Amino acid sequence: MSDGLSIRLRTLAGSLNLIVTGEVEASSVYLLAKVADAVMRTKAATELTLDMSAVTYIDRAGVAGVDACRRQATARGLGFLIVNPSVAAGAALNAHAGRAATSEPPGLLAPATARPGRSRARGQGGRSRCARRGPLPPH
Repeated sequence: MSDGLSIRLRTLAGSLNLIVTGEVEASSVYLLAKVADAVMRTKAATELTLDMSAVTYIDRAGVAGVDACRRQATARGLGFLIVNPSVAAGAALNAHAGRAATSEPPGLLAPATARPGRSRARGQGGRSRCARRGPLPPH
């Protein structure tokens, strides 16, 4: 059974924050596009942010819908961010970013905690800095 999709709007200092909850899939992605378009047309803003921390599932149509929101925001001169992606959202978005043959910089869809130029957030995956240096010398 589907969780459905719900979207809430929160505005803060020129940023339109859409809090996306549930499943972003072929049967519900139209709602994301419709809400994002309406909000960008009616509210003065400098940035569109999608908070995807409560996304439980996202398919290819959902990823395409998120990408359409990014293109729409860019066309209107707005910045675009995806923040706090859930595990499901992060995996799908990063897989899409890896397959995309676009001119966007790598890591565009990475978590907001990632530093520029890094492919993943600090402490997520990979070996720790200590493991790279090898074992500590004996005392």
